[in-house]
Amino acid sequence: MAEEEKKPEAPGLEDKTQVFGEGERRLNPPYLVIVDGPHKGARFPLQEGENFIGRLEECHIVLDDQSISRKHSKLHLGDQGWVVEDLKSKNGTGVNGALIAEPVVLGHKDLLRFGIYTLRLITQEMDPKEEMDIPEELGDLGTVLVAEPGEAGDDTAQLGLAPQHSGKGAEDEAGKMITAPHSPLEEEGAKRIPKPRLWVLGGTAFALLLVAGLYFYWQFVLAPGQEVKKTEPARPRQELHAIPLGPPEPQQPKTIPVFLDCVANPFRADVYFETKKIGQTPFKVNVDLVPGKEYEIEARFSMSEIQEQYTDRVSFSAKPDQSMLPILFRAPAGIIKIADVPRDASIYLEAYFDYNKFLARPVKLQNIVLNKPIYAPFGRYILELRRLKQVGDPSNLIEDIVYRREFYLREDQPVFVVDVTDTGLNQFPAVVRSEPAGADVFIDGRKVGTTPFRGDLPVGKHRLTLRKEGYFEETQEIEADINTPFKTEITLRTSLAGEKLNLAKSFMRQKAYDSALQTLSQVFNLVPTAGETAEARFLLGNVYLGLGEAVKAAGYFEQAKQDERYKYWGQLGLARVFAAQGRTAQALVPLVDVLLNAQEEEALKEGHNLLREISPLRSVVYIQSDPPGAEVYLNDKKLAQATPVLLHEMGLGSYKIRLMKTGFQPLDLNINLSVNEFNPVLAKLKSLPE
Repeated sequence: MAEEEKKPEAPGLEDKTQVFGEGERRLNPPYLVIVDGPHKGARFPLQEGENFIGRLEECHIVLDDQSISRKHSKLHLGDQGWVVEDLKSKNGTGVNGALIAEPVVLGHKDLLRFGIYTLRLITQEMDPKEEMDIPEELGDLGTVLVAEPGEAGDDTAQLGLAPQHSGKGAEDEAGKMITAPHSPLEEEGAKRIPKPRLWVLGGTAFALLLVAGLYFYWQFVLAPGQEVKKTEPARPRQELHAIPLGPPEPQQPKTIPVFLDCVANPFRADVYFETKKIGQTPFKVNVDLVPGKEYEIEARFSMSEIQEQYTDRVSFSAKPDQSMLPILFRAPAGIIKIADVPRDASIYLEAYFDYNKFLARPVKLQNIVLNKPIYAPFGRYILELRRLKQVGDPSNLIEDIVYRREFYLREDQPVFVVDVTDTGLNQFPAVVRSEPAGADVFIDGRKVGTTPFRGDLPVGKHRLTLRKEGYFEETQEIEADINTPFKTEITLRTSLAGEKLNLAKSFMRQKAYDSALQTLSQVFNLVPTAGETAEARFLLGNVYLGLGEAVKAAGYFEQAKQDERYKYWGQLGLARVFAAQGRTAQALVPLVDVLLNAQEEEALKEGHNLLREISPLRSVVYIQSDPPGAEVYLNDKKLAQATPVLLHEMGLGSYKIRLMKTGFQPLDLNINLSVNEFNPVLAKLKSLPE
């Protein structure tokens, strides 16, 4: 046989296949060698354990062709020798030309057939040319026939092995093991049947088959009284590589029964699936679905009081093992609740829904039931109450607006309540703000509060006046004929002294302390009010603190706190002076006064910020008793000082406190401290019974 040319190996075979030319180092037995099919001459070394043969990359012997199943066969070394076993492959496994149904024991040089491949088992050293020799009796192993397609577990192309031998050999009673059918090359020097004799045997067999075919044709086709039927010519046998293997025919989708668990929020909705109404939430319904297919289902929310309908669509798909599928529908809607309205008033709404903000929806609410929720989409609403009003002739009546509100329904504010009485129609809500805040608010000469001010004012005309020291008085006319909100914000103009104070604050924000000092010194020549004088002193204290002159700063803070409006701001300034000098204990005294007694939110906020600066990791505990002078025990240890007592440098943890005073019952307390916490303990002692 002519020496085979060395062919390139296919991707995926490099790590499991060895091909050798003449003179190269050969692979030691045992191994399999491809003697017919793609990659002819490729050799596969065998391991003592299991050797899987198939199309998967994880197999020990990878044969990359659609005629090979993913895991086609298994070859392993048993007690009697090498054993091959077909793994229920599509096209079967052949041994020496016969398909096998049970495990078969192999011998040296036996031929194995897997799809379009023929491989030889080599267990002993032999000549490479003889290794590739195929006897003429098995020469048609290179021909495979395509069989009719059938149901299969993988995508293996179904082939027929020719010739189809029964493959019976000796059967092992113990292990159900079958020996391989006899191979003409099983023994060295075995005699082959001469070619002339083969031609005689073949001719005899052909003649017998021809006679049998003519008899069959005469009996069943050319029967008396019947016409000769025309038959299509038989299709010639085709080689595997000449037949294109197309994709498998698409399977019809299979459905599974699934329960749809439909729930709607915030109220019930009608549900439609595939254009049909299937129920009203909440409900469960069983439907047939194709696994993995995308479906759409919709819920229609009806808001009859405002003549609106909202549709929510949900897409879903079912998994093959799913029995219940929860589906939640949501409407972006809130609630309008009518708690109370005058009996002769009509209710009108003008709505701008979030999903259509530019389209106004006028609605007249009728047949209202008090406190019954009226569902409405999120958006902006204008609510009006109207009463009939006589104009001229008694028979000439018009609807007059007596109440008007603008409100929003949204996720964080889903409910709006209308609660209006006849008395409420005679008032209107007013909001008055000023810049800066803290101005006194006067309505028709009567003080009603300070800015920011919120309150109800009688319907009609009013004179609004704002007064604040250091600023000019501001006056404004108010006219409200109906109950509708009134809002105003007034910027107060400063006096001459106030202008200097504001300029000094601007310099201080830039840390231009020298310029701020010169500006503040001019305030006292401009006839300032008492409040302006106190503010100037407080600012001077901060300027000197910024310049590092603590003594002067403390003096100005002491002067500033004499005015009630700057009392706690002055205390905060003193606390900063002591903290700058490193006197933490002294700084805590004025600071605790602020944290306990200040009412102004800004002063309290500044106090807590200063506490974090002075004691960033430790907490402060202030203990006061009524009456004072009680002995203090902290975790059973008596403190030297009686109440009131200020404890600082308190770490994270739990503390037990006991207060004792002659004539009074002992009081036990437990406190838990975190990091940087101010914890005031204000205890009232009970007298002992006489």
